[in-house]
Amino acid sequence: MKDLQQQLIATAKANPPSELVPYAFEKRVMALLKDCKPVDPIQLMNHYFVGAALCSILVAGGLAGFSVMMSDDNTMAKPQAASFSQDVEQTIYAAVELPGADPEMP
Repeated sequence: MKDLQQQLIATAKANPPSELVPYAFEKRVMALLKDCKPVDPIQLMNHYFVGAALCSILVAGGLAGFSVMMSDDNTMAKPQAASFSQDVEQTIYAAVELPGADPEMP
Protein backbone atom coordinates (compact mmCIF):
# COMPACT_ATOMS: atom_id res chain seq x y z
CA MET A 1 0.00 0.00 0.00
CA LYS A 2 2.86 2.36 0.83
CA ASP A 3 4.53 1.58 -2.50
CA LEU A 4 1.35 2.39 -4.41
CA GLN A 5 0.95 5.68 -2.55
CA GLN A 6 4.56 6.66 -3.27
CA GLN A 7 4.18 5.76 -6.96
CA LEU A 8 1.02 7.87 -7.25
CA ILE A 9 2.68 10.85 -5.58
CA ALA A 10 5.78 10.51 -7.81
CA THR A 11 3.60 10.33 -10.94
CA ALA A 12 1.59 13.39 -9.86
CA LYS A 13 4.78 15.38 -9.24
CA ALA A 14 6.21 14.34 -12.62
CA ASN A 15 3.14 15.62 -14.52
CA PRO A 16 2.22 19.11 -13.26
CA PRO A 17 -1.19 20.42 -14.34
CA SER A 18 -1.29 22.57 -17.43
CA GLU A 19 -1.91 26.29 -16.99
CA LEU A 20 -4.10 26.36 -20.11
CA VAL A 21 -6.91 24.29 -18.64
CA PRO A 22 -8.10 26.87 -16.07
CA TYR A 23 -7.80 29.66 -18.65
CA ALA A 24 -9.80 27.69 -21.23
CA PHE A 25 -12.40 26.86 -18.60
CA GLU A 26 -12.69 30.54 -17.70
CA LYS A 27 -13.14 31.45 -21.37
CA ARG A 28 -15.90 28.87 -21.81
CA VAL A 29 -17.75 30.06 -18.72
CA MET A 30 -17.44 33.72 -19.68
CA ALA A 31 -18.70 32.96 -23.19
CA LEU A 32 -21.76 31.27 -21.71
CA LEU A 33 -22.36 34.18 -19.33
CA LYS A 34 -22.32 36.68 -22.20
CA ASP A 35 -25.31 34.90 -23.75
CA CYS A 36 -27.34 35.01 -20.51
CA LYS A 37 -29.87 37.79 -20.08
CA PRO A 38 -30.11 39.54 -16.72
CA VAL A 39 -33.14 38.67 -14.62
CA ASP A 40 -35.91 41.25 -14.85
CA PRO A 41 -37.34 41.65 -11.33
CA ILE A 42 -40.69 42.94 -12.63
CA GLN A 43 -41.12 39.93 -14.92
CA LEU A 44 -40.18 37.56 -12.11
CA MET A 45 -42.63 39.25 -9.74
CA ASN A 46 -45.41 39.08 -12.36
CA HIS A 47 -44.76 35.37 -12.85
CA TYR A 48 -45.32 34.65 -9.16
CA PHE A 49 -48.34 36.98 -8.92
CA VAL A 50 -50.06 35.14 -11.77
CA GLY A 51 -49.45 31.84 -10.01
CA ALA A 52 -50.87 33.21 -6.76
CA ALA A 53 -53.91 34.62 -8.57
CA LEU A 54 -54.62 31.27 -10.22
CA CYS A 55 -54.40 29.50 -6.86
CA SER A 56 -56.81 32.03 -5.34
CA ILE A 57 -59.27 31.52 -8.21
CA LEU A 58 -59.13 27.74 -7.77
CA VAL A 59 -59.75 27.98 -4.03
CA ALA A 60 -62.63 30.44 -4.49
CA GLY A 61 -64.16 28.25 -7.21
CA GLY A 62 -63.84 25.16 -5.07
CA LEU A 63 -65.50 26.83 -2.10
CA ALA A 64 -68.28 28.23 -4.30
CA GLY A 65 -68.94 24.80 -5.80
CA PHE A 66 -68.92 23.19 -2.37
CA SER A 67 -71.32 25.85 -1.08
CA VAL A 68 -73.73 25.27 -3.96
CA MET A 69 -73.62 21.51 -3.57
CA MET A 70 -74.17 21.63 0.17
CA SER A 71 -76.94 24.24 0.10
CA ASP A 72 -79.08 22.28 -2.37
CA ASP A 73 -78.80 19.05 -0.39
CA ASN A 74 -79.38 20.64 3.01
CA THR A 75 -82.40 22.73 2.04
CA MET A 76 -84.16 19.76 0.48
CA ALA A 77 -83.59 17.35 3.36
CA LYS A 78 -83.84 19.79 6.27
CA PRO A 79 -85.86 22.96 5.63
CA GLN A 80 -84.73 24.53 8.93
CA ALA A 81 -81.02 24.00 8.25
CA ALA A 82 -78.98 27.06 7.29
CA SER A 83 -77.01 27.08 4.11
CA PHE A 84 -73.21 26.88 4.06
CA SER A 85 -72.82 30.62 3.53
CA GLN A 86 -75.06 31.37 6.50
CA ASP A 87 -73.09 28.92 8.64
CA VAL A 88 -69.84 30.63 7.70
CA GLU A 89 -71.34 34.06 8.40
CA GLN A 90 -72.63 32.98 11.81
CA THR A 91 -69.26 31.45 12.69
CA ILE A 92 -67.43 34.65 11.80
CA TYR A 93 -69.90 36.81 13.72
CA ALA A 94 -69.68 34.48 16.73
CA ALA A 95 -65.98 35.25 17.00
CA VAL A 96 -66.60 39.01 17.18
CA GLU A 97 -69.80 39.14 19.25
CA LEU A 98 -69.59 41.10 22.43
CA PRO A 99 -70.78 39.52 25.67
CA GLY A 100 -74.35 40.58 26.41
CA ALA A 101 -75.03 41.63 22.80
CA ASP A 102 -78.20 40.53 21.03
CA PRO A 103 -77.29 37.36 19.06
CA GLU A 104 -80.05 38.02 16.49
CA MET A 105 -78.45 41.29 15.34
CA PRO A 106 -75.43 40.64 13.12
